[in-house]
Formats: sequence, C-alpha cells, structure tokens
Amino acid sequence: MGFENSCLGVARNSCPAKSLAISARILGSCNGLICLTSDSFTVMLLNPCTGKFNVFPDSMLRSNGGGGGGSAVGCFIRYGFGYDASFEDYKVVKIFSFLHIEGRYENMVNVYSLKAKSWKMIEGFNSGSLNGKVGVFVNGALHWEASHSHCSGSFWEIVTLDLAVERYGKIALPSYEDGGVYWTLGVSRGYLVGCCNYEKNKADVWVMKKYGVEESWTKLVTISLPVDRRAYILPLFVAENCDEFLLQLGEELALYNSRDGSYKRLDVYSSGDYFRQAQATTYFESLASPHMK
Repeated sequence: MGFENSCLGVARNSCPAKSLAISARILGSCNGLICLTSDSFTVMLLNPCTGKFNVFPDSMLRSNGGGGGGSAVGCFIRYGFGYDASFEDYKVVKIFSFLHIEGRYENMVNVYSLKAKSWKMIEGFNSGSLNGKVGVFVNGALHWEASHSHCSGSFWEIVTLDLAVERYGKIALPSYEDGGVYWTLGVSRGYLVGCCNYEKNKADVWVMKKYGVEESWTKLVTISLPVDRRAYILPLFVAENCDEFLLQLGEELALYNSRDGSYKRLDVYSSGDYFRQAQATTYFESLASPHMK
C-alpha cells in the first residue's frame, strides 16, 4: 500500500503454511526473512519476496520450575530472531521467563540454529520483567526492553544477547520525564530506536546514533497522540530525514508527519479479516533462502 506524498509503503502478505495461517505470530525479520510461530509449536522462516519458507519444530520447556532454584509462579514466553554473521547462521531465541522473587525473573534460554537444525539450551540470566515479547535485532544482537519495579517507581533498561558469542549485556535507556512511562523498541535503517510512551497522550522517539554508546541517544520527535489511544506506540520505521514515522498502535498502523504534526491512521485490514491481533514488521526484499545449504 502506498501513501500519498510519502516515501513509505505497506504490503499485506498471506501465510503460505496452513498450519500457521490463523495463529501465526511474527517473531522478527532479518535479511529479507520473516520468522513466525504458531500455537502448534511450529516455527517458520518465510521470504515474502520469493514465497519460499522453511518449517521446523518450536522449543518445548523441558525443565521443572525455574531451573535454578525457587518456585515458578508463572511462565512468560519471549522470542527473538537474528543472524549470526560469524558462523553465517540464522538463530531463533526462545526465553522462558519465570517470576522468581520481588519482581525479579529467572530466564531459561533455548536457541535454534538453522545450520545445525536443532535447539540447544544456553546459560540463562536474571532480570526484571521482559516487557518486549519479541527481541529487536540490531548489530548482531537481540534487544528486549525490561522494567524493574521499585517502591519509588519503575526503572527501565535494555537486555541484550549477542548471537555470535551468546553473551548477555545491558544498555541504558535515555533519561525521561517523571510520570508513568512504558518503553518499546524498534529498528530502522540499522539503528536501534526507542519509544518512551507517557501516560499522557504523547510519546518521545529516540535513536541510538552510535551503537553501544549510550551518550549517542538522540530524541527525534515528541508525538502528540490521539486522546482515544488504547495501546502503546511501537516504532516500525523512521524516514531518513526523520520527517515520517511508521508506527504501530495496538491493532492499527499510523503514519506520523513531523513536518506538520499530522497523524494518519492507515486502513490496512479489511473488515472481513480474521485476526486476534494485528501484527506488522519491516523488512527489505532479498533473495535470501530460508534453508541452509
């Protein structure tokens, strides 16, 4: 779908695998491939450009409780998808996140190697609540936004996983105003993008201009949001001159123009569509194969 006087476009794609068609969830995109999963514990890599896809089993939990002491009150599932350039391998990450104590979570991590065609468990980690359901792939690493609850409020940071060495790290988010906030992450043109959603009807969009350099966080725009918004903004794409922003707001897509402050909701879905929740991801067309040779 094209936008009038815009450099951005939106396309709709049908899922070629019937087993994923209704319950598919997008786990990320990389090098022109989109990763999806379903309720039937199946993962698929899809190239929308060529129509080729690869289906393989999802990871099941094979451990009691949290795996490292302490009882598990509940388990939350988080995913990530990216490319390990050092081994020329695509990897899917699945995190089993167990509530441990006082808002701390114990995370068990499984990694699927497309080259090895198998899952393996790697060293886990402890964290606050991983609010990002899907990791953002930038600079060879996956990124999840995490919050730590304290009596004085919430503290936010980014948890990272380097896919080559399978090592965890942390990145600080930029400072933000007082009041209730909720961070979401995105990637645009190879840059890590953070969106600070305030309880009031506004959101600040930031970009990390030099990866790993926390002082390079730069605020691009403050967006005034519709009064009737019911969800947090997820940044999908930022135009090169930073005058257009493609955003996901719950089940809607929207185009924000920073030149005049206009906010346009995009009618991408027909009324007859069946979906539990609208999903979107950005990708660049390529001939990349979802199979390892």
